[in-house]
Amino acid sequence: MHVTQEMPVDCIDHIFMVSGHSFLPCDEDFGLDEKQKHKTEAVYSLSQWMSIARRARKKPFNVTEMAAESFLTMKDLCRDVVNRKRMRVVRK
Repeated sequence: MHVTQEMPVDCIDHIFMVSGHSFLPCDEDFGLDEKQKHKTEAVYSLSQWMSIARRARKKPFNVTEMAAESFLTMKDLCRDVVNRKRMRVVRK
């Protein structure tokens, strides 16, 4: 809802997994990161993870460090959209 209300977009392409398949295109990227991580002794900081991601493939990933302010909270959206009334259970 945030994207459609706050940003000028023409199309949103939402990919759903096919039943019986548990692999999305981004899974391969995460796998490359994990493989590169195993070549490193230990990872203690965000900058080390960024370096690992950059080295994970021949054509380096575009790695961008984001500030906390760049992330959105969905609390207000959930409060306004989702109706979470508790239902009383009647037991016999």
